[in-house]
Amino acid sequence: MTKLASLVLVLFCLVFPGRAVFPEAVETPAAGEEPAEEPAPEPESEPADEAEIARLIEGLKGWDRDRVAANADTLAEIGQPAVPALIEALKDEDAGVRSNAARVLGRIEAEEAAGPLGELLNDHQHWVVQNAVYALGHIGTPEAVEYLKQALTHYRGRVAEAALWGLDELMEKSAIPEISDLMVASSDQYVRWRAMTVIRSLDEGREIEFLIKTLNDQEADPNRRRNAAVMLGSLEVGEAVPHLVKALEDEDAGLRWRAVEALGNIGDPKVRPAVEARLADPDRDVRLYAIGTLGVLGSEESVKPLRPLLDDANGKIRTNAIRSLWTIGGDDAAAALQQALADREHHLRAMAVEALTELRAEGAAGEIKALAGDSSPAVRSAVMKSLGTLSPDSAREVLDKGTADDNEWVRYEARRSLERLKEGE
Repeated sequence: MTKLASLVLVLFCLVFPGRAVFPEAVETPAAGEEPAEEPAPEPESEPADEAEIARLIEGLKGWDRDRVAANADTLAEIGQPAVPALIEALKDEDAGVRSNAARVLGRIEAEEAAGPLGELLNDHQHWVVQNAVYALGHIGTPEAVEYLKQALTHYRGRVAEAALWGLDELMEKSAIPEISDLMVASSDQYVRWRAMTVIRSLDEGREIEFLIKTLNDQEADPNRRRNAAVMLGSLEVGEAVPHLVKALEDEDAGLRWRAVEALGNIGDPKVRPAVEARLADPDRDVRLYAIGTLGVLGSEESVKPLRPLLDDANGKIRTNAIRSLWTIGGDDAAAALQQALADREHHLRAMAVEALTELRAEGAAGEIKALAGDSSPAVRSAVMKSLGTLSPDSAREVLDKGTADDNEWVRYEARRSLERLKEGE
């Protein structure tokens, strides 16, 4: 029987060559145990070709954007094996290589590159610094965060914005003090606004708290306090109103006029008396902003204090007074504006005509018709445009004469008014 079994085995091997006859020995698990899974074989990785990496890095220079982008993409795909050479490339004499190597390291999120990238904050090409900062934002290690904080004070706004982006993406609340300082210290209004949005993103409300604190800090740099006032106004922060009213008495004129403007942006009517008091401010800019803010607040009670300013020696003061009275509107404002029809500057006479026309001040039609012979074509054209609206019944004779004026624009406005009158018949 044993010989027969051996013969069968030999015949099986001849018929099915290469087949395993017996399975490999498998250890039988103990009762209650799961059979152990065999570990999956690790894929064999080909060693990075240093020469190829060097060639790709060399291809990061030049003006062929498609070629540079393709080389950068390949290096990013290679990943970690390319990191040492990319870190070395951060010292390359070619700025394009430094910049693109920094970008690739950011894409790879190579943590060991944080220090070498941080050294690029002193690079003489600001766009190299900008890409290094973006890369640090992608890496996000504690070391990278410290470099991002340093980049906030870079002289180029785009570098500071890149640092703000990184800190925002990382939700790095430890940077709030530095970002808050930037919000009032930067000379770039876009950087200041971006800093505010990042603080709001990290801890909403902290930005308002810091701005009010800075506004009230008598020891702070005047520019910081001014920037705080401007931002509080732009954000229309109602809780800042009493602090801004207090700032109207500050010795710094720059802060006073910014506080006036901020109060106008917020639009709280209760501040009107405090703003009217600034019409007598010794600083002309403060007076100008006070006049404009009263127009924004729009109270007819402001007509009385604004009216005397139509006789001010300064043309800008008179201009702002006309504009604010025009904005406030009403019979009292219209009566005040008639005074400006006799202003010594022709553009202000023309502005007064336009304002009275828009306010439908029919009582001023006679005075406006008297300006049909004004020496200024700007005034005469404003009169021709006005009469078709304010005095249609008695304006035809004046308008007919206007069609023969020696100024083309006056003739044009006279013809248009006559056409409107004819259409209205």
